Amino acid sequence: MPDTRLKIAVVAQDFHRSGGSEGRTGQLVDRLLGLGHRVHLVGARIRGEWDSRIVLHRLATPKHPHWAEILLFCRQAGAVIREAGFDIVHNQIRPFVPGLLTVGGGCHRFYLFDVLPRERGPLLAWWKRQAPLHWLLLALERRGLRPDRCPVVLTNSALAREGILKYYRYPADRIVAWMPDVSGPPRSRRTGKPCGADWERIRRIPCSSSWGAASPARGWGLSFASHPG
Repeated sequence: MPDTRLKIAVVAQDFHRSGGSEGRTGQLVDRLLGLGHRVHLVGARIRGEWDSRIVLHRLATPKHPHWAEILLFCRQAGAVIREAGFDIVHNQIRPFVPGLLTVGGGCHRFYLFDVLPRERGPLLAWWKRQAPLHWLLLALERRGLRPDRCPVVLTNSALAREGILKYYRYPADRIVAWMPDVSGPPRSRRTGKPCGADWERIRRIPCSSSWGAASPARGWGLSFASHPG
């Protein structure tokens, strides 16, 4: 019988089991392992206990300045992805390398230009936007939030989805927002019902060679179905 297991890279700066985004990532990894796939973690800080079947790629990056840390992380993670030949690449929180992207709070530009001014006032928000770190994060989003680099964006709120659409020319039908539910299929934030139709439509988006070599049925759809929300 043919080997149907996938070689999957999960890319994030931090891996641990605490917190919302990191806990969700841990659940995703557990689900993928449970399905028998070969999972690799590509990160700068991989903490805690992980299944011995997981391959860990610990990237050495400086903690300060933060903009340099992110820049070097993207370069090193990109080198790992290019050399290892993964079927699926799944970014967590930011579009570090070409591949699928899961974001919880939406895009950084929406935070800087919409959320922060309301929380801290327009003057302080303007001052914060001048930091090199935020210039780099915005550049990362401009490059990463393109359908030729990121085939699908997964997010847990309609607000996050609207923020991406407000600032980036990204196809609306490739952004899925659902309620976290690790016990079943993803649910629509708007209706609370399982978003089966959207799931089936998006899972058929083909993978290009820059994202991975898996077919639609073996690739994105499987990763979506495994995602805990």
